Amino acid sequence: MKNTVSYNKTSETILNTRYKLLEFICVIGLAIAYLSHLGYLPLDPESDESRRAVVSAEMMIKHDYVTPTINGNLYLNKPPLYNWIITSWFKLFGEYSMFAFRLQVIVAIFIMGLLIYFFTKKYTNHLAAFFTALAYMTNGRLLIYESLFGFIDTTFALAVYAGIMLIFFFGEKKKNYHLFISSYIACSAAFMLKGVPAIAFQGITLLTYFVLKKDFKRLFSVAHFTGVGVFILLLGTYYALYFSSNNLPPSVLFNNLFHESAQRTFVQYGFGATLKHIATFPFEIFYHFLPWTIFLIACIQKKFWTMINQNKFIQYTFWIFLTNIPIYWFSVDVYPKYIFMLIPLLYSIGFYFYFNLSENTWQKKIINTILISCCIIFALGSLALPFINALKKIDYRYLKAALLIIAFGMCAYLVLKTKYKVYAFLLALVIARIGFNWLVLVQRGARFFQLKNSAEQIVSTTKGKSLYIFGSSETKGTDGLSFYLETSRNEIIKTTNEVKTGAYYIVDSNQLKQQPFTIDFKFLNAPFELYLVHAEK
Repeated sequence: MKNTVSYNKTSETILNTRYKLLEFICVIGLAIAYLSHLGYLPLDPESDESRRAVVSAEMMIKHDYVTPTINGNLYLNKPPLYNWIITSWFKLFGEYSMFAFRLQVIVAIFIMGLLIYFFTKKYTNHLAAFFTALAYMTNGRLLIYESLFGFIDTTFALAVYAGIMLIFFFGEKKKNYHLFISSYIACSAAFMLKGVPAIAFQGITLLTYFVLKKDFKRLFSVAHFTGVGVFILLLGTYYALYFSSNNLPPSVLFNNLFHESAQRTFVQYGFGATLKHIATFPFEIFYHFLPWTIFLIACIQKKFWTMINQNKFIQYTFWIFLTNIPIYWFSVDVYPKYIFMLIPLLYSIGFYFYFNLSENTWQKKIINTILISCCIIFALGSLALPFINALKKIDYRYLKAALLIIAFGMCAYLVLKTKYKVYAFLLALVIARIGFNWLVLVQRGARFFQLKNSAEQIVSTTKGKSLYIFGSSETKGTDGLSFYLETSRNEIIKTTNEVKTGAYYIVDSNQLKQQPFTIDFKFLNAPFELYLVHAEK
């Protein structure tokens, strides 16, 4: 191809000191942005992070790391690996802090970035590898939402992505035992995080790779059976301990794990909702993983298949994405965080095409125009910050606004002067996240703080007395509340249907009408209205 950036290592682009400095600033700035306000918000009572927190806390309180529980009841929806990781962070920091609880999310993001860079650079070049990694680390979903909360998905994505890359890495070297053993170890870690989906990713990826290689024999090799054996050994060791400690039929546990995966399909939601989801899903991916999905514009060209097939790694990432995405494409109740492991594959294709484009191509002109426009909009928009009424309660708001105006102004200058516009755009995103911390995040989470304050009031009122959740904790959504109560009282708050004289209970309005309780106070456990009550003698 004429006028293209070669992806042969011998002719790889040599970046000057200025670009290397920008890379360093972006990475360090992103770490500061993600860590500085990580523990600011209390637990979100309406998301999965409360569940991850309370299960981890109960493991530590009862000193039982084999059996996950919530309010003393068996928790069957997820294996315990993520809870083990969280308890390790709790112990390292010596407290049940939100920073310790959520730190694993950021650690997983940065380790994922390193893996993306390592594997992508090996088969393309530094530019493609760096921006694929940083695009994942700053995609829209992570930048302003998932990086703020203690979700399991970044760690699960890390395990699945590692398995996908290990299959290609060792497969190309013809190291069969390395391929199967390492990928099945990654698969076992993924299974111990989220269960059945890990097996689906492993099976589809192996089949896709060997179809591409036209080498089916390796699927039936001793090396493959050895890898499967390692997988069974790792999982079998844990589940042997689990079932020896709990009087629970294996069919109940594994049926529940399978139901967790199958419940999001047309089986539950019907064909109408499924067809609607199938039609809108590609647009949702493009939207949720903006701004970096704009680089897929570079793929719109006549030589698409030639470009895909001229690089084995890009060919692999393309087909792995295409064969794995139907797992969620045909599942109705899907959140963007479920496909984090596949997004780097998509980004790598976009940047591969982008950096192979000539400067005068319409695709590159459109993308660069978008980058320039965004940086200028950031700079001009920041000028309004000192005059926004919603920011009046922010401490040092004029100083923060001034710093952001200067920073965005520098990005606007860089995007106009530098050859690689994408550096200035990346820097602008990092600065935007810092500004988000300063001006937006600190005004959020009123209901989160309200729940934490209510929990402290309950702990104070019930000190020295028995405390229970009346009926089912799941129907009341009390995972976050339970975490605060249990970690403060250092005991598990159990559920019960029995009324005991002198004991305190957390009840909803229906239970309040049915039982002779005395109300102590009402509180909001969003979106539920609950009561602390006691049973008089």
